Amino acid sequence: MRISVTGIRKSKSFAIVTLVFLAAMGAVALVAAITRRNEEIRYAGTSEALASDRKDIYAVICRGTGTRETRDLAFEIFEERDVKAVFFINDSTDVNAAKAVLSHGHALGVDCSGTRGMNKSEFLRWLAAQNDFLFASTGRRPRFCCADGDACLYAREVCKTYGQFCVNAAEIINAGYAEIERGGVVLCSLKNADTLYAFAQAAERAAARGIYPAGLYELFEEYGGVFIARYGRIYWENYLQNAQGVLK
Repeated sequence: MRISVTGIRKSKSFAIVTLVFLAAMGAVALVAAITRRNEEIRYAGTSEALASDRKDIYAVICRGTGTRETRDLAFEIFEERDVKAVFFINDSTDVNAAKAVLSHGHALGVDCSGTRGMNKSEFLRWLAAQNDFLFASTGRRPRFCCADGDACLYAREVCKTYGQFCVNAAEIINAGYAEIERGGVVLCSLKNADTLYAFAQAAERAAARGIYPAGLYELFEEYGGVFIARYGRIYWENYLQNAQGVLK
């Protein structure tokens, strides 16, 4: 069997082209990996720099207004610790309880629980009705909404449309179960005296670490949103993008 010189040359040329192609692909993959790693390092460094420049503050929220007893105890605890909380309610809340919240220097927001099955148009109308209810009852228009797992999927988008801030359940620290961190939105449960004392103790531990309460709007304004620690990094979402200046 004879192999021509031309056939050998073609075979060698094909092998060389293949090797060059594979080497080029490897180089591209290596450059991409190095670039991606550099971006991760740069982003992590940026996050750390942002964290170091932020105030050591957190905000406090409540769901509902509790009972007369738990509400009064909450007012007492908040006054001792200079807390200005946001109480999230809806049109089923007793108007007198809502007015008591305002009279103690706290704010009201809309609790979006139970709206998960609504489409966007339905939720737009529902939130408008809640805003009107609070304004008619208290003379105040709510700046904030709270959307938990039972809320409409469009809650955040619609809240921005109305120029309101939306706090998601995933972004909330439940005081008594987790330590209060800087930049966090902290839930103070009005369930009973024990949950209120758990918050008070968590607030004391935070103060010992130099972390103090602030208003929810101040927190948003300072951080451009709240940060959530994930996998050792810190992420921010700009809540003020569509609402800056609207609510001042």
